[in-house]
Amino acid sequence: MPSLPRSLSTVTIFATLVLAAVRLQAEPLVMASGPVVVPLIELYTSEGCSSCPPAENWLAGLERSPDLWRRFVPVAFHVDYWDHLGWSDRYGSPLHGLRQRAYAGTGGLSQAYTPAFVVHGQEWRGWLWDRELPLPASDLPGHLTLEILDKARARVTFRALQSRAAALRATVAVLGLDLVSAIEAGENRGRRLDHDFVVLGSMQVPMRGEAGTYVSELVLPAPAVPAGRYAYAAWVSAGADPAPLQSVGGWADGR
Repeated sequence: MPSLPRSLSTVTIFATLVLAAVRLQAEPLVMASGPVVVPLIELYTSEGCSSCPPAENWLAGLERSPDLWRRFVPVAFHVDYWDHLGWSDRYGSPLHGLRQRAYAGTGGLSQAYTPAFVVHGQEWRGWLWDRELPLPASDLPGHLTLEILDKARARVTFRALQSRAAALRATVAVLGLDLVSAIEAGENRGRRLDHDFVVLGSMQVPMRGEAGTYVSELVLPAPAVPAGRYAYAAWVSAGADPAPLQSVGGWADGR
């Protein structure tokens, strides 16, 4: 059998590679937890707070941990209630302050303040003394999966290992890293602040449940500002309680 002309062989190989790349791009990005709880590490912070940069540096250091995404998911909620000091935090949102006050209302936090850490729904000050993170190993809430279907859509699936009386809600957040701000007013005037794991947008929706499996699809939130790198975080919670039952996260580029 005669061989294909060189030019035709080249075209065939190129077309095959293009089709393979298209199929690869069409596959959803999947992030999955195991059955053991993966705590959400929440930092409430503000560019208008002079005591917040050390807490943000501590949070940024978690990127070097081999347990990142596997045993914990870090997020930074910038609040806006310090904007009156003269500097408006472009990452701040009144929704973040509402979430923090909800923790104060349920006993997860003593009060709304910055910097404040909440780990698995409970206030934690151990970062001040470089203590180990409280990562529970005996809690088995179930498997949580986040699928990034495309640039605009995501699916969250929770396979619960315990019965749930309250309605469940799924939250997906877009996180920004390598963010830099030159502060021109307020308590941090003249400082250059670096931020990582910043919640740049989030979406919360109710979940549909049947036989212990809960599912929701949602529109991915658009980042409020551009970032050098991106990651995703998702968590599921019950009723009006802000504390996550399970969380999951990972890099937006799938690495």
